[in-house]
Amino acid sequence: MSDLLKKPFGTHGKVHEITPHSAGWRYVGFSLYHLRAGERAAELTGDREVILVMVEGKAEISGGGQNWGVLGARMSVFEKTPPHCLYLPNDTDWVAVAETDCVIALCTAPGKGGHAARRIGPEG
Repeated sequence: MSDLLKKPFGTHGKVHEITPHSAGWRYVGFSLYHLRAGERAAELTGDREVILVMVEGKAEISGGGQNWGVLGARMSVFEKTPPHCLYLPNDTDWVAVAETDCVIALCTAPGKGGHAARRIGPEG
């Protein structure tokens, strides 16, 4: 069984990166960014499809060939509001520029193509 307790390796920027290999899993991966207002994060999806989850705060996000504008509405995970999310297929890139201090989670899985980037939630 894999070691499920993974502590952050920092307090700012990319603070978690759990790959299937590092966790002993077959498919899923997880990363977490803590950004301050004005800071930027960017990655390539490579052979993985990604869902960006705005855990807290707001960020302007571009990905999958388009600008999605400012995503995020809740400033705390304890607010009773679902998060804004963005699905990105494999072989694309994304950039997030924090409008406020924010936390962005990346959930990844092997991608097989054929899906377009799209915004998910919180309304549906």
